[in-house]
Amino acid sequence: MERSDVWFIAVVAATLGFVAGLAWTDFRSDGNPLEAYQTLIVGLAAVAAAYATINAMNRTDDKAQKRHEDLVRLTLRADKIAADRAAYTAPLFRGLAETIAALNREFSRDRIMGSTHVDGAHRAAAVAATLGLLVNSHAISNSNRLFGARMSADYEALLHCMETGNEKGEDVLKRLNNDFNSSVPYVLDLVGQLNTDVRPRSLAFASHLDDLGKAYA
Repeated sequence: MERSDVWFIAVVAATLGFVAGLAWTDFRSDGNPLEAYQTLIVGLAAVAAAYATINAMNRTDDKAQKRHEDLVRLTLRADKIAADRAAYTAPLFRGLAETIAALNREFSRDRIMGSTHVDGAHRAAAVAATLGLLVNSHAISNSNRLFGARMSADYEALLHCMETGNEKGEDVLKRLNNDFNSSVPYVLDLVGQLNTDVRPRSLAFASHLDDLGKAYA
C-alpha cells in the first residue's frame, strides 16, 4: 500500500470518528441527528466509494505494470539470444579475413612470377561464397534490429562488397573451366577486391559483433 493511501485512510477514519462522536451526542439530545448530518454522511460515503475505486484502479495499474515488466524481460531475453548467436559468428569472420590475407600474399608472389594456381583460384571463389552465406545467415539477419547506426552502415557496406565478390567468384569459376590462362587476371582481381574491400570490413564487423554480445551479456 502506498504511503498516500495510508494517510487517506487515517483522515477518513478520524473524520468518521469525529462524526460518530457528534452523532452520539445528538442522539442523546432532542432532534433528529440523521437529518442534521445527512449531507456530511452522504459526503463521507462518497469519499469511501471514491477510495474503493481508486484502490481498485491502483491494483489494476500494478497488474498492468507487472505485465509490462514481464514483457520487457521476455523481449530482453529474446534480444540476448539473438545477440549471443550473432556474436558467435565473429571468429568466423576473422578466420575468413585471415584466409583472404593469406591468399593475397600468395597471389602477390605469383603475380611477380607471372603465374597463378588453380587451387588458389578455387579457394578465393570459395571464400567469397562462404562470406556471402555468413553475412546472410539467420544468426546475422535475425539480430540486425539490434545493430547501432555504425554497425548497420558497416553491415550494409559488407553486404555490397560480398555481392560484388560473389559475382566475381562465379565469373572466375566459369573462366577456370573454359580457359585457365585467360582467367588469371580475373582471379587476381577477385583476390585484390577481397583483400582491399572485404577483409577490413569483415574485421570491423567482427568487432561490432563482439561489442553486441557484450552489450547483451
